[in-house]
Amino acid sequence: PLPAHVQPQYYAAITAAEAIGKTGRAQVLEIDIHHAQISGYGFSENGFKARAIFINSKIYLPESVNRMSVHLDLHFAGEGRKSPSSTNLKRLKIG
Repeated sequence: PLPAHVQPQYYAAITAAEAIGKTGRAQVLEIDIHHAQISGYGFSENGFKARAIFINSKIYLPESVNRMSVHLDLHFAGEGRKSPSSTNLKRLKIG
């Protein structure tokens, strides 16, 4: 048998709870990312962008020499829209 370890569903639940937020009123939409291994989702509350989540689906194996990194440029478009004055970044690091 495998040694005891945390299953991927646990990490998915943590990520989903963080993205959805505490109000229960979040609306989700897919963000168009032009990268085969990156998915993006935006979350709005009361008509305002509240959070975004970006998922790198490239598998990392401990025996790999290098970890892949991805650079994302975020642009805020639309009438009367301006970039936020501050942001917070959270990263789920396993192991």
